[in-house]
Parts: sequence; C-alpha cells; structure tokens
Amino acid sequence: MPANDPRENNDAPQSIDHLAEYLRSIAQEFARQQQEYAEAVASVFKGIQEQYDTVAQAFTVGIPDLSQAFEGWQRQFARIVEHIDEQFKGLEASGRQLGAAGWTVPMWAPPVLVHGLLAHTTSPSEIDQSFVHLYTKSRGRQFREMVNRLMHRETIRPWLPLIEECRYAYTKGRYLVTVPALLAILEGLVATAGEQLHSLQSPPTTAGAKYKDSSGIRALVWASLEAFVGVVFQSHSFSKSRPTLINRHWILPGRDPASWTQADSLRLFQACDTVSSVMSTKEAE
Repeated sequence: MPANDPRENNDAPQSIDHLAEYLRSIAQEFARQQQEYAEAVASVFKGIQEQYDTVAQAFTVGIPDLSQAFEGWQRQFARIVEHIDEQFKGLEASGRQLGAAGWTVPMWAPPVLVHGLLAHTTSPSEIDQSFVHLYTKSRGRQFREMVNRLMHRETIRPWLPLIEECRYAYTKGRYLVTVPALLAILEGLVATAGEQLHSLQSPPTTAGAKYKDSSGIRALVWASLEAFVGVVFQSHSFSKSRPTLINRHWILPGRDPASWTQADSLRLFQACDTVSSVMSTKEAE
C-alpha cells in the first residue's frame, strides 16, 4: 500500500488539544441550541395554552375578547417564527464564512458542526486540517459513506464514470488527478441545478440565483455554495500571483502548478456532494 494512502492516515491533527477543544465546542453549541429551541417551543405552548384559556373565557363574555385571544395567538407564533429566522440567519452567516474558507456545508453533519468549527478556528489551514481528519479517521469511513451516497443519486448520473475513477484515484492517494476532474463535475452540477447546462452563466451567478430562490435549510446550503464557488470560480489574472485557494480558471487552462493536496481533493468531493444532495432534495419535493 502506498505510503500516502489515506487509509493509513488515522492520526489526529497536529494539536490533540485543539481537536479536543473543537469537538467540545461542537457538543456545547449543540446542547445550547437544543436548550434554546426547547425553551422557545415551551414558551409558545405556554402562550397557546394561555390564549386557549382566554378563548374559553371569551365564549362566555363576548366577541371582543375572542378577537383579542386570536391576536394573542398571532403574537405567539410570530415570536417562534422570529426566533427560528434568527437561528437560520446565524447559520447562513457561518455557511458563507465556511464557503469563503474553502468548504461547503457538509450534508452528512448537523449545521451546528459548522458553527462549532468556526467558533474554534477561522484559519483556513486549520479548517482544512479538521476536515481531512474527519474524512480519514476510522480508515476513511466518512469519506466512503459520502461518496457512496453521492454515486447513488440520480443527479450525478451524467458524471458517474468520472466520479468512480476519482474515488479510485483518491483511495490510492492520487489526489492530483482528482482535482481537475472534480472541478469539471462541480461546474456541471451547479449549471444543472440552475438549469443553465447549455448556457455560459457563471457558477457564482447561478448559485446566487438559487440562494435567492430558496429558504430554510436550502438557503443555508446555497449561501455556503455561493461563497465557495465565488472563490473557486473567481476570475484571477495570470499576471498576478497564484491564488491562495484552488481556482478553476488557473487549473483547467493549465496555468496552475500541479501541487494540489488531499484537502483540495476532499473539498471538491464535498462540494459535489453538497450540490447533488440539495438538487436531490428539491426533486423529491
């Protein structure tokens, strides 16, 4: 087995303390959000019960009180909707921040993982390190599961043979050959999602339009994708220094030295999974 086979890479990131703190922050943030939602729901049900009691009394004393009770219900529901909207806005901001750092929202993890990771670090190199660890621990179980799900989606069918070869290359530690291929697949997926497969609309424009047309979890995912493709597909003059993150306009025309890493391969596998997953969810509705 080659020395750089990812199945042999089961070590934690360089700092065990940093990883432990990162995992603790995720658990703490998840517990905090669970508590917030529980309190919000309890508050709403308490308010509904109070308004129900008011309605019961209104039937015995007159219509004006009944109208007041319905107004109270509306206020209670408005409170929970406002609370949920605030939560999603915070998650969207985290999704965009993660996308700008070079990673889309992982569809196999709860959104709180993104918040917990960014609470721990905003350093692109440390974020890369964390994702590489998550995908290589337990002999690459998370990677295998993600790619298996990806390959069984109808949305990936046009590129299935290429995805299969990328998976094989990755498991052999041949990360370089996967990067140009996955960039092409990602560009095709985004174009398909925006029904722009036969046009020249740029991926950032397509992703931005999909974000504006989405809500809830889908908006969170497209916010992350819009930020991610905005960096990866950003115009970057050949006369300037090399982009800090992989760039489609440098790689596919052959302007970028082939020094891409395992993290670069994984970020593109994950991006393809994110787009394919959100497309499949839309089709199922």
